[in-house]
Amino acid sequence: MQAALASATDSELLERVNRVVALKAWTASRFRYLNLLQLEIRKRNWDNSLFLGQHTEIDLPVFRLHQKVALVNQMLVPLL
Repeated sequence: MQAALASATDSELLERVNRVVALKAWTASRFRYLNLLQLEIRKRNWDNSLFLGQHTEIDLPVFRLHQKVALVNQMLVPLL
């Protein structure tokens, strides 16, 4: 899966990210997939402050899945 995300174009990666926004189920496989998405977004050096953060109490990454996003000038912005 990691290789598939790494080889995806920016547009394809955003499509994958936006597909998981509406999903509410939490499974171990979804957790792993979201972790791989986070890693790939960070590797691409996009400004991802809208979407990715750090949990302050337990020092774990946080993936904010509240809304779909678009990539504008290497910055993730809300998709209207």
